[in-house]
Amino acid sequence: MLGRENIKVEHFDEDTVVITKELTPSVAARLDREHTKAIVTEIGSNRSHSALLLKAMNIPSVTQVKDVDTLLKNGDTVTVNGNTGEVFAG
Repeated sequence: MLGRENIKVEHFDEDTVVITKELTPSVAARLDREHTKAIVTEIGSNRSHSALLLKAMNIPSVTQVKDVDTLLKNGDTVTVNGNTGEVFAG
């Protein structure tokens, strides 16, 4: 969702790691559960409502990644480890 507005999160055409500044609970609840493979946000915590929803949906997430919108770009291959809080691009 980097730099894009009005993204339809209910359906992605392919497996997707969502990179966004913030994820609200209402958006988290609408995510395409089949194709959303992970979430990385700049704002939030691992105890937020959104994080708890993602955990219940078995979607790994990492929060508080400073400048996430400049570190990762659309099309990057990203590995997200929700257990350790690590995000790798490359």
